[in-house]
Amino acid sequence: PLLVGVAVFVVVTLFLGRAFCAWSCPLGTTIDLIDNALQKLKFKPFFTRRNPGKDSSPGIVRNWVNKYAVLASALTGSALFRSPVWCSLCPIGTLCRGAIAGAELSFGAELLTVPAVGAMSLGEKRFWCRYLCPVGGFLTIVSKLNPFLKPRVRHDASHRNCDACTTLCPEGINICQEKSFARCTKCFDCYTKCPFGVVRIGFL
Repeated sequence: PLLVGVAVFVVVTLFLGRAFCAWSCPLGTTIDLIDNALQKLKFKPFFTRRNPGKDSSPGIVRNWVNKYAVLASALTGSALFRSPVWCSLCPIGTLCRGAIAGAELSFGAELLTVPAVGAMSLGEKRFWCRYLCPVGGFLTIVSKLNPFLKPRVRHDASHRNCDACTTLCPEGINICQEKSFARCTKCFDCYTKCPFGVVRIGFL
């Protein structure tokens, strides 16, 4: 069952990229609700107050490579202990194992996982998804082989590299500079919210 599940994830990602993160992940939906609430309260995340929309990610904490470190640690721990150690702390699993599902919730770290992840939005929008989520890291690796549905800026656009897409994109991607779009979640916010209407979605 595990291999079948991973195979389905891989096949879907090959065709749709990281669409799971934008359209299906329950934790991503929860984080979006928190981000929208903070936005309505006109709260500006701490890390982006001086440089809004910038994804330079200085330092160790704000580095999108960190999700690969979390993924490697989870896989290494599972191999050493012969048990899916990450599942005991996985925020997605915590949501899916809630009282509605009729499962028992352990006290301590697991109960604090989702609130802790939500609190990360105080630092930066979708902080967990951008920098720490191991599922997102795995899907990003596979998504490098995805050739479909990539945002592009029209060649005749007069407002190229205005950096608006970096602010709109949940992953902080600058369309004019990005090459692989492996981190793109296919949310199409750049396309629907572009202030100049110069973004298009290319099938290939």
